[in-house]
Amino acid sequence: MRLTTLLMGAGLCSGLSAQPAETQWGVGVGAIVQNEGYVQAQTETHVIPFVTYRSEHFYVVGPKLGYHLYRDKQRPDITVIGQFRFDGFEIEDSAYFSGMEERDVAFDMGLEVKYRTSLGQLSGYYLKDVTGAHEGSEAGISYAYPIPFSRQLRLTPSVTLSRLDGNLVDYYYGVRQQESTIQRPFYQGNQTTNVSVALNMLWQLTSKHSLIGNVQYSHFGDEIKNSPLIEDNGSLGVVAGYIYAF
Repeated sequence: MRLTTLLMGAGLCSGLSAQPAETQWGVGVGAIVQNEGYVQAQTETHVIPFVTYRSEHFYVVGPKLGYHLYRDKQRPDITVIGQFRFDGFEIEDSAYFSGMEERDVAFDMGLEVKYRTSLGQLSGYYLKDVTGAHEGSEAGISYAYPIPFSRQLRLTPSVTLSRLDGNLVDYYYGVRQQESTIQRPFYQGNQTTNVSVALNMLWQLTSKHSLIGNVQYSHFGDEIKNSPLIEDNGSLGVVAGYIYAF
């Protein structure tokens, strides 16, 4: 599970106006607890500071940025997006990964389309690696339904289907010939589909102070579950954080 996905799911920009009349900034900190399903790897906890920025056309939210090509309340929003991909194991996660080459952080770019209705928000995206790390791509569709419990508190359940191509799966979940052992055989990943469900929370204490949260479970497609690097059927992540909007 990507840190990008968790941070964005937590709604780091929720403390800022969705369509600001002027430039807005925000700063905050989030605690992230996640288990990515790798063999013998322990649940990890990270505390990450972040910055948010939003103007009429451009935004930065933690590890993701976007430029709005078209925005209209009655029609789909079209946005060019870019985001860092932090997928993959770390050698120090477990002795099981000894002898493997650590996978690089990638930067993906693509297009995102969002359509808001009274029945919720439907969105689709396409991302392609532009750094030459995994040299793959990801496409997905998602549905989210905001539930306001009060003027200050909102919960948003969502579901996402994401299609990862063979290059991406093989890079982060494959085992190369020179990395293979008796316990960790050669494995070449292929394209697969993950299914994710999430619950996001925004509690706006004041116009400047907000608490954010996200719980997300991603069920791996067969090509990831069958990897000798993976021992679980999916990954689980939880985010809790605070944001101050200037």
